[in-house]
Amino acid sequence: MKVVATLLALLMFSPQGRAAEHAKPEEMGQLVRMVDLLANPEKFNGKLVTVIGYLFIGNRGINAGSILYLHREDWENGLRNAIGVVPSQKMVRNWQDLTNMYVQITGTIFSEDHGPPLGPSILIQNVRACKVWSDPKHPRALNPQSDLSKDSGEDPAK
Repeated sequence: MKVVATLLALLMFSPQGRAAEHAKPEEMGQLVRMVDLLANPEKFNGKLVTVIGYLFIGNRGINAGSILYLHREDWENGLRNAIGVVPSQKMVRNWQDLTNMYVQITGTIFSEDHGPPLGPSILIQNVRACKVWSDPKHPRALNPQSDLSKDSGEDPAK
């Protein structure tokens, strides 16, 4: 019984567990680790997924240059551990709150393999939700009481 209680507690307090308690499965999509998406993009092609990564929105929110990185250091060092993002209208409006933050983003994956030397390209499009997960200046793990609820989920009524 203690094992079951411990496993449930771990799930509830894990990042993916907390995310799951606030959204319906059909709205959230499949929870995917960024490394799994980068390693096997074809496995998620056309699927609705939720992933956490470091978001850089370039060009003041206009489509070009919006990228979700595995880590902030990947962005800083120009590494290719990244996925392109087509920002939603709400993300464009709130780009200053979202850029240079770790975010939880839900959208549809588009993957295409261009062959050598380019390799696969991965894109998150039709974004349903995007919210700040952690501010690198005030990391979530060091401030567990912080409410990072800047949400850019699309409102279907608008």
